[in-house]
Amino acid sequence: MLLSSRSSFAFLVGFAAWLGAAAPTLAGPAPKISFSEYEWSFGEMIQEEELAHTFTFTNVGDAPLVVTRTHTSCGCTAAIATQGAIAPGAKGEIRVSYNSKKTFGDQSKVVTVYSNAPDSVTTLIVKAKVKRDLNLPNAITFGEVAHGTPANQETEISAEKGIDFKIIKVEGDAPFIKASFEEIPAKAGESQSYKVMVSLTGDAPVGPISNRVRIFSNLAKKPVVEVPLFGTILGDLKISDTKVNFGSFAPGAAQAVVLKIDAPATHPIKVKSARTTTPDVIATLTTLKDGLSYEVRCTVSGSKTTGRVTGKLIIETDDPGEARRELPMMGSVKN
Repeated sequence: MLLSSRSSFAFLVGFAAWLGAAAPTLAGPAPKISFSEYEWSFGEMIQEEELAHTFTFTNVGDAPLVVTRTHTSCGCTAAIATQGAIAPGAKGEIRVSYNSKKTFGDQSKVVTVYSNAPDSVTTLIVKAKVKRDLNLPNAITFGEVAHGTPANQETEISAEKGIDFKIIKVEGDAPFIKASFEEIPAKAGESQSYKVMVSLTGDAPVGPISNRVRIFSNLAKKPVVEVPLFGTILGDLKISDTKVNFGSFAPGAAQAVVLKIDAPATHPIKVKSARTTTPDVIATLTTLKDGLSYEVRCTVSGSKTTGRVTGKLIIETDDPGEARRELPMMGSVKN
């Protein structure tokens, strides 16, 4: 039976496609990178210590291999690769260094290796368990303290086992912070521990405090460490909030925050002025009852069309004990 010309053409096209699929694909020579290991653990290390490990690889392909670049998952890790072409069967290296910096606990960092091999991306992992060389509190917190009233806090500071640690002196970063220390009898095989005593004197300023206690020691890498100190000194003047928070708002909106200010009848305080440190916010003071009750209205200027609202609201009074109060301002103008 004879095929039509159209059927013959379709048959030939199909047969040619079958031949193309059945014919083997001949690949040219290509490099291939193979590492002896893809993960390494440094084990335990202390903060701000730097360690390094060398990953070895072999070109198991049949064409020259070139490591084109490396990329690390954070600035604490660096990778340096063998430069130039690696012949088939030859070896190369990736030297990876890791600086623990101020990290703490289990760490896992990724190094990505790019090459001219067909599977051009290889992932290496370095791990470590970082221990603090010094055991410090995250902060010394006083909470709320009445103005004119001294307050005291104690904390313990020690080093990891095996570290020769001695405190030389401690000090606060403001005149109203007093600090001292004393040794705690060391247990057998343990490093020296210290009790650090911190006091706020009665002349600490009214309002939130955010300061530092400095600890001077014999450690070469950390001759001075700082522990944050927080608290709020309460005065007789009561303000309805500790900050001026405008939140997030659209440009051109009449965004305003009103704060209420009250003084006790037994101790009248005259609010003399209210102003801000930025032209983006206008502060308007209203006297409700002289010496006893006031309002401050903070309004974002209509010219503020984008970006963050920052600065401080400054309230000034006639009371020597709390002549000036500063409240942070925050907010964001979004389209």
